[in-house]
Amino acid sequence: MFSRILAILFIFLGVSTHTYAQVTFEEPEEIVPPREPPISSIYAELFGNAYYFSLNYDYIGKNNFGIRVGITPIFLADQNYDESSLTYSDEHSQSFQVLLMPSYFIGHETHRLELGAGFIFGFSDNDFDLRLPAYPSFTGTIGYRLLPNSEDITVKVAFTPIFSGDDFFPRVGISVGYIF
Repeated sequence: MFSRILAILFIFLGVSTHTYAQVTFEEPEEIVPPREPPISSIYAELFGNAYYFSLNYDYIGKNNFGIRVGITPIFLADQNYDESSLTYSDEHSQSFQVLLMPSYFIGHETHRLELGAGFIFGFSDNDFDLRLPAYPSFTGTIGYRLLPNSEDITVKVAFTPIFSGDDFFPRVGISVGYIF
């Protein structure tokens, strides 16, 4: 009787436990460390610090401080017909801007907060009723920056106000570019 109880107990315990014949080990995924400075990028920005459109280069050093240089050419032309004099008049607007902005990046991963302040220099010849900033102007950046771990696309969305004399131009800029 004792041997029967022992056999039933042995079968019950043997069936109710997990047994592994083989254990397979998967290779762990390669963990890519965060991209460390220095980082360089080129990107285009719409409606940001340079008002309409700008092409930019920036460099982020090892201490998370960076410098940005941007240029903006604006050329608009229109031909208006004046019915009273039966003539056409050419109106144009041209502007060229250079942006110089030091900035600081908070965070060491792919997602960073960018804080910057700088100046816009340039000239403007405006026949239209466009409200453009006078030069030099003070500008800033408070925004989100995606800095991937490898050579890839970078994206930035930022509040980019422009202060020009007594005028204030609140702007929101969207940038897309390439990191190298």
